[in-house]
Amino acid sequence: MLTKITRTRSWIVDPRGIVESASTPIATRAKKLDGLRLAILDNSKWNANNILRTSTAALEKNVKFAKVNYYVKHSFSKDAAPELIAEIAANDDLVLTAIGDCGSCCSCCIRDSVALEKLGIPSAPIIRRNSNGRPNSPARRSVCEA
Repeated sequence: MLTKITRTRSWIVDPRGIVESASTPIATRAKKLDGLRLAILDNSKWNANNILRTSTAALEKNVKFAKVNYYVKHSFSKDAAPELIAEIAANDDLVLTAIGDCGSCCSCCIRDSVALEKLGIPSAPIIRRNSNGRPNSPARRSVCEA
């Protein structure tokens, strides 16, 4: 909200703005993972790829997936292309995605998961700090430690 005070020619800006939100239900969860098609959505950053490979290997020790499909986003700092989201929704039963640097691309990772959930595909985003356990910059520190 922006208010002009005419006598003094000052402006008052309300930093709260207007927040609109909508409830988005999560996709139905399967009772078991065996036999499902797993999508791995890599955001093209090395740490995410490392987390995804390690997590997939751990899952495959106990779960017999029908298929594991790998997808790579063109940019970690942008949402996945609608065509990629549609392809994953058409060919997979659940999604694992990750970010390993805990920065601004966390929001894109979450938005990709929400987009897939809206299409009925259960999604599990993994977000963690970089390999040395610390955020890469002071700006990222506040995101990771909140």
